[in-house]
Amino acid sequence: MKFKPKGKTKLMSVILAAAMLLSAVPSGLILPALASDTPDVSVAVFTDIGYMTPGEQGVGSEDFDAFRRNSDTLYEYMEGILDSALASVKDKALKGELRYLIVNGSLTATGSEKSHLALAEKLKELEESTEGALQVIAMAGEGDINASSFSFESGVKESARGITPSRFKEIYADLGYDLALADGLYDAAVSKAGGLTYTVSLNGDIRLIMADVSKYSPDITSTGTAAAEKGGVIAPELLDYIKAQALDAKENGQVPVLVSDFAVVPVNHVIESLNSSDFVRNYHKIAEELADAGIHFHIGGKPGYNDIASIVSDEGETIYGILSSALTSFPATYRIIGLTKGEGQTLSACAELVDCDDVQPVVYKENNVVQKPFKKTTALKASFGGSSQAYVEKFIRNLADDFLDKVKAAGGFIKYYEDIKGINIRFMVDSLFFGGISIDGTPVLSGQNVESFLNAIDNQLMKRYLNDRSYTYELVKKVSSRIAGLPASNLPCVKFYDDYRIGSPDTDRAGTFGDALVSVMLYMTLGNEDKSDDDFINDVINNLYNTSLSEDVYRIALEVLFDDIIKDALKHTKIDISSYFEGEAKKIANYIQLGFEFLMLLIGRDNSYHNLLEIILKNSNTKYGESFEDLKDYIINDSIAKEDFEIVGISAAELIDAAVTDSNPAEKSDHGVCFSYNGKVKVVPTKEELRLPSMKAVTFGENTQTSVNISWYTKLSVTGTDIEIYPANGNNPPMFTGTPTTGAGIRKFTQVVKRSYPAGSFGIFDFGSSEVETRRHVIQLTGLEKGKKYFYRVGDASRGWWSEIGSFTTGAGEGNFTFLYMSESGGKTKAQYEIFANTVKEALKAYPKTSFIMHAGSLTANGANTRHWQWALDTPAELSQTILMPAAGRLDARGINSMLNTFDLPLPDLYQESSSTGLYYSFDYNNVHFAVLNTNDQKADGTLSDAQIKWLKEDLEETNKPWKIVMMNKSPYSSGPHIGDPETIALRNQIGDLLYKYRVDLVLQGNDGVYMRSQPIRANRDAGSDAHIITNSEGKMYTSVLNPMGTIYLNSGPAGARGNTTVPDSETIQYIPRGVKSYSGSKPMFTAITVEGDNLFIDAYTVEGDELTSIDRIAIERGTKEFPMGDVNLDGKVNAKDARALLRHYAILEIITDSKAMMAADVNGDGKINAADARLILRKVAKLEEFKKQTVSVPVKELWK
Repeated sequence: MKFKPKGKTKLMSVILAAAMLLSAVPSGLILPALASDTPDVSVAVFTDIGYMTPGEQGVGSEDFDAFRRNSDTLYEYMEGILDSALASVKDKALKGELRYLIVNGSLTATGSEKSHLALAEKLKELEESTEGALQVIAMAGEGDINASSFSFESGVKESARGITPSRFKEIYADLGYDLALADGLYDAAVSKAGGLTYTVSLNGDIRLIMADVSKYSPDITSTGTAAAEKGGVIAPELLDYIKAQALDAKENGQVPVLVSDFAVVPVNHVIESLNSSDFVRNYHKIAEELADAGIHFHIGGKPGYNDIASIVSDEGETIYGILSSALTSFPATYRIIGLTKGEGQTLSACAELVDCDDVQPVVYKENNVVQKPFKKTTALKASFGGSSQAYVEKFIRNLADDFLDKVKAAGGFIKYYEDIKGINIRFMVDSLFFGGISIDGTPVLSGQNVESFLNAIDNQLMKRYLNDRSYTYELVKKVSSRIAGLPASNLPCVKFYDDYRIGSPDTDRAGTFGDALVSVMLYMTLGNEDKSDDDFINDVINNLYNTSLSEDVYRIALEVLFDDIIKDALKHTKIDISSYFEGEAKKIANYIQLGFEFLMLLIGRDNSYHNLLEIILKNSNTKYGESFEDLKDYIINDSIAKEDFEIVGISAAELIDAAVTDSNPAEKSDHGVCFSYNGKVKVVPTKEELRLPSMKAVTFGENTQTSVNISWYTKLSVTGTDIEIYPANGNNPPMFTGTPTTGAGIRKFTQVVKRSYPAGSFGIFDFGSSEVETRRHVIQLTGLEKGKKYFYRVGDASRGWWSEIGSFTTGAGEGNFTFLYMSESGGKTKAQYEIFANTVKEALKAYPKTSFIMHAGSLTANGANTRHWQWALDTPAELSQTILMPAAGRLDARGINSMLNTFDLPLPDLYQESSSTGLYYSFDYNNVHFAVLNTNDQKADGTLSDAQIKWLKEDLEETNKPWKIVMMNKSPYSSGPHIGDPETIALRNQIGDLLYKYRVDLVLQGNDGVYMRSQPIRANRDAGSDAHIITNSEGKMYTSVLNPMGTIYLNSGPAGARGNTTVPDSETIQYIPRGVKSYSGSKPMFTAITVEGDNLFIDAYTVEGDELTSIDRIAIERGTKEFPMGDVNLDGKVNAKDARALLRHYAILEIITDSKAMMAADVNGDGKINAADARLILRKVAKLEEFKKQTVSVPVKELWK
């Protein structure tokens, strides 16, 4: 039906005058809506109706009830809600307050043709009843096209006829498509993604782009078929079309507004975390592209919250996203948006929420009238049960149903586990035992046996919990009651009591955890979040920050898990020995089963797994106690550390605080507000938004004297890879001009890299995951002056977006130097990474001439989470003042967030990086050779891969540097908790003798969270050494390990917040020689190592605030050892035996191979070993002549042979 203009009247007392004011104020100003003249265009917005006809609902059927329970949609009231909302729109249209009704989102519940036809008929009746005053503009949403439609019309769930894209256009031909601009159809044939898209001109000033972003066509679905899938996508071709329409609108004096089902503009990060699939793919990037293309307003449906947000592009262009909750779910409201065009492309919008029943009450089941307002009297209770416990119960029940449905689809609990882990238990067992073990042809230990045994258990679990879920739902109710009833505050929950009866006005009734959860839901759904007057929710947040509430919730959750789930499953799952065997063996097993059951009967027990566990615990002396209850108590009390409660509490507090606070685009700006676009705004770039360089890593290049590599990350749209660099002239940085430095010695490149983020996080664990395309920038500097300090900054010069000024110093190739050694800086929160930042700051303050930092791994506590990399590399500002050379920690190398994608290191040519493990490499600095190992690159037994060992041998063999230092994350020698792990033992056995053989002086280790320094070790024994006092070049005194005959192993302890307790000596000496020094990692630590010629000085510290405490000071002194000249047989004496050995060598009868013996044999110093040397030895023995040189000096390292 074509639009028929009507005269202007008042719209609403809550919207408007601000529209005229906004044309004269800066973009983004938010004002409360005021009374004024009607805007140019007023539109109502219905989102996610999810319509299903009463007939299709088959009300009363068990299948429909199960379907309805797992949805927030108010099916029982659906007809009444929709009729009331249509009556409300009609009333405003006849008064001239509305001209359009936009209907987008999921129009139907299952995409059935019957629902589409019935809904379209209602909308057409609305148009006709307004006598042309109102035009409906519809667009399909998720699940409307090519869906696996179903209904309950016959009382059971059964397939129903769906619709194709072309059929959608037929059904809704007079509901928007009749207004489409002549060239506004994206794809007339509707054959590709976005094919239903069209554009409409509203009043000649505003062009509405109705974008079809749902996934249902073969060119966009993951299966390549025409079958609807979840999620929204703006395909590249569709994005080009939208941009072209925006440009055409501008050229024709119109302002474009985009409408789609899925959200485009980033909103509250909690909403994004919980509902990431309700945003179009790459929505951050697309939102900015749309803003730059001239689209500054987007009207969307999903994810079902009443929210308005904005984002500013790199170019300073703003786009607002106006989201609405589903019409037929709580709170059953719709939007009215008033749009007013100003000069040029300026546009203002005023947005309000309207109750569906503001004109006509909701009627259900024919003549049952619901008291107004529906959202307060009925909607919440109908959606969630009307109490906090009911809400929690529904939430947990939905989770349980979702899990059990997946288990059922997989074919059982075991199959589901195999699917999510990507394993086959039968194959694993057969592989482990080389096809299985048989006796006389009967399998006794095979994949088949194990599979049969597990299937028997699985069948019992399926019968109890899945096939008939009534018992499961009883468990859910019990669990929900305990969680919802947990006291969360001493204060009552009163904010939402008057309107929604959540909480209690009784000041003596403490608010519960369930009250808090429902309150959070109400804040997020209703919008205009304001917790300033909510003492209860503020106290809950405070209690979580103080960890008391998080600890209570955790303990109750574990008690529920053990008491109501695990214990129940163990008690009702019976041991069936016969299920393990097949054939003849099964007959024997049946007799054994009978004997076992009889034995259990004699002791008054049945053959449940619970009873078997109780018997095992009672008759074994373990730390887990003597009963199931003891085991439960042990796990509850010892499974999580106190600091982890703090982390969970802080993370949960931040999550709730963010959920109930919304300042984007301003506080209380989700409805009853006006805002405008009036042109570009100034962009203030930050690292957090990845506009400024983030995760900047500075490492040595191929030559530590002349090359340095710098890498960093930005968002994809920041393309500049520039550096401004100057050699130092004093300690203060020069004046930077903003002009990038160029030249042959600067090689730069960029690459698009996906980084992963969790959907949400509780500190000690993340949930969900999403990938974001980012841009990695790399600059490789060569031809630098050796031993020179440089100041630099990197970034995008064209935008003026530079990093902070950093500095580094190239190696001199000779002379003394100091480096810092750290490990385990990772934390669970940003605050914990700030502890690492303080360690770096204080270490560099104490050692301002530090040449670089060696980091032994665990730089992050969760490498899979990009935020951890940002916290690790961005939080310590002082990292910009040096070079960082890392080893891959166990948690650092995680998929696409691997260390190779973070650091640009001098990797060996033979090394093939595996993003799942990390990297290994080596470099020389002055007189030291450093080899950095990757202990993630290991075989099944924990030993390093053959390729890495081969590389290490060749690397150590080739170097001629007098000092050799190896760094690795795992600790073969430590006093930490992993000392007795099988993998550690295997690594120790593999690496210990090898490092000694290649004369490695020092091994820097990580991973164990303690400080430990070993004796010089050879063959896993104390190799011995002498000791005395020496001083360094600054006059500082050290106890020296003089000429150690083995390798010293060092653990620096945690540089961050998370350390461990040392294992008692009585336990460590079962595996390794007793350590010289050992400290628990209760405080952050670092070690400074200074190399001065043949001496190496080690200083270890703890850090507390700005106070450093020395915990170890030691020097390694390499020198020579004196041997008597002429002692050819090395027995400590010079006699005729030595002359004989020398002559036999000269006569080639018995060759001298030992280097010390060779040096001792050349007594006349002519460089030859012959009879003349033997003559001199005999003359000395006869006291006829003395040697010119009485001793020979041998470098101690030569003695390692």
